[in-house]
Amino acid sequence: MTNREKPSLADNAPEAATRAVDRRKDNRVDIEAKFLKALGKELLSARQSRGWTRPDLVLAMGLGQSNEAIASHEFGTRAMTVARFGSYCTALGLPPGRLIDGVYNDVVNDGLEVLDLTELAQSGHSLAQWAAIRLRELPRKSMGRLLVPGPAQDKLAELCGCDRGQLFGALTAAA
Repeated sequence: MTNREKPSLADNAPEAATRAVDRRKDNRVDIEAKFLKALGKELLSARQSRGWTRPDLVLAMGLGQSNEAIASHEFGTRAMTVARFGSYCTALGLPPGRLIDGVYNDVVNDGLEVLDLTELAQSGHSLAQWAAIRLRELPRKSMGRLLVPGPAQDKLAELCGCDRGQLFGALTAAA
């Protein structure tokens, strides 16, 4: 084989660049799918917590939205426009910014929340005593802050008889 017949590094460059673009595309698609699924889960939870059926939501939104479209949004299999998202938030009484922040945190940060145990222990919240006990167990360098992963947030919310969004809304208000 002559030098001319041997593949050079430059010959592999387009293939390597294509693989890099494919990885970025796969990651973007994965994040988009996770985002849609997490957003749909929050919308479904909000609708169900109000005791509403999908037809109830259609009436509350005042749009020609079909039950099937709502189902596909709640299952995260169909994207929606910002205007449609605004309609959902208005009908369900959800603060859009907080909802997006929560979904973004779930997808990008795997749902980690920072809980200020010092403030919580001094509040009148039902978790104040738990926070005081947990605060004594933390090392001083933690500054009273505890990283709480999503599953632990769900357990805390269950103990308080609410969902994760309601729990952290109440904790923020109590602090």
